[in-house]
Amino acid sequence: MPLLERLTYLANSAVQSRTCLFFVLLLIAITQAFTYHYIYNEYDVLPSVLQQARSSWLPHDWYLSLDIGYRQLFNAIAGYFIAWFDFQWGNYALRIALYASFCFAFLRLAKANVMPPLATLLAFLLFVHFQSIAWDEWIIGGSETKTLAYTFSLLAIAYTTEYRYRWALVFAGLATSFHVLVGIYASFCLGLAILALPSHRRHFLEILKSSWLWFIFSANGLYFLIVSQLNAELPANPAMAWEYYVKFRVPHHTLPEYWLKSQNTWIFYVSLIASIAPFLINELRSMRILAAQLLGCYLLILIGLLLYQAGDETTMRYFFFRYADTMIPLVTFCITAATFISMLKRLEEQFSLATAPLTQWAKLAGYFFIALSLSYASYKFVRTMQWHHQQTDRPEIASRKAVNSWIKNTLTQDVVILIPPFLQEFYVEAQRSPFVSFKHTPQSALNMAEWITRMELLNQGPLPIESLPGFDARDDVHRHYFSLSPSAIEAIHQAYPEITHLLSSSESDYPFPLLYGNDVYKVYALP
Repeated sequence: MPLLERLTYLANSAVQSRTCLFFVLLLIAITQAFTYHYIYNEYDVLPSVLQQARSSWLPHDWYLSLDIGYRQLFNAIAGYFIAWFDFQWGNYALRIALYASFCFAFLRLAKANVMPPLATLLAFLLFVHFQSIAWDEWIIGGSETKTLAYTFSLLAIAYTTEYRYRWALVFAGLATSFHVLVGIYASFCLGLAILALPSHRRHFLEILKSSWLWFIFSANGLYFLIVSQLNAELPANPAMAWEYYVKFRVPHHTLPEYWLKSQNTWIFYVSLIASIAPFLINELRSMRILAAQLLGCYLLILIGLLLYQAGDETTMRYFFFRYADTMIPLVTFCITAATFISMLKRLEEQFSLATAPLTQWAKLAGYFFIALSLSYASYKFVRTMQWHHQQTDRPEIASRKAVNSWIKNTLTQDVVILIPPFLQEFYVEAQRSPFVSFKHTPQSALNMAEWITRMELLNQGPLPIESLPGFDARDDVHRHYFSLSPSAIEAIHQAYPEITHLLSSSESDYPFPLLYGNDVYKVYALP
């Protein structure tokens, strides 16, 4: 056997085993998405997980006492990881478990759509690098319930492709129970794809008769959605609360203008071409359900843009761009990679003698690209871990960790502490209750109104909702917090007597008992 054929044969054989392919995908996910420190959302998710597993962990915590219904199922599962281990190691194990579940679902989707191993690897590698078009959505990253919701969404698509609609309804329902918005948008896109394709549309009555499965398995998400809507009008001005949420807290997820700031919008235009390929290439007929999914994604974006143009900014809290923002890249790369392999196959069939070496070299180049990317990612992964470990010795980080460690080891779990509102890691490092935090925002208008009140007290005035949205306000809000006068702190303490301590800068000089100090921070007891 010639060397070229032998190399191609060995490369193909290496990934023919689905077990081997699964572990390669998992390795790609770990080296591309795993980080040494906590990922931003984990500062919110992990405390919620532990509080549900151990209700007495922080007994006087305002935020953790709120009901975030769509996380209940995820918290119940994740609680085993966090309660058995500490935050860090439990979180690492949870991340890998979530990565593994998504890799399994991706492989299941590839099998249903008859994607060759090389196409599967190429699509997954591209997707991990480009998970978002414009609005900073992601699937593979930190420990989050939406990773499971997207996993179930992929399984629903895979079973629909195979005309196994009952299982598809079960998994679409589970997606809704684990993350109500992701699940509902996934179900919407899947339903639209079924209606758009004649081969699936003729089973519409069968699907309708089995729709009770979706309602049963989506019960947790639907319950949360109904309860949140019933409570939507409780504050005096719910529109104001949601305006702050949309324009100040999560503008990078919700507002159309972030499209203009993205460098990945090319994916959207490639997807328009990719959505046509399964209707032109016979070998890709099984991928038509994937291509039709893009119709639903485009429609969701269009609905969001129309509502925004109509001036209804508060409805942007429903994240109309979230599902499309990450599913368009995933579907596009699957179709594009499968199209590439199909073109090579056609060349081999039509010009077998003349082009066989060319197609074999192309396949080998694909495997070499994946191997090289994985090798570089592994090297970068190790170097990044080392760098993050070294960063802990930086003076400002060391001082922050020192004060958090002192709070954790000295103060009891029933304390409530005034902290700088952008000190997002406080829950997982100090493991005590902050008065309010920018990262930790409620899920109802009533509680959002309370969050705004608390944030404005620390900001000494209205939040810069128009001039400095979201993270851009960090320095401004911190500056106001560190300039709080003793009388302002006493006024906050009188309004919220559960507050017991104050975390301020080392330059502060308050007339309160000083308990701890280092180069950056001081901790005071409030009378």
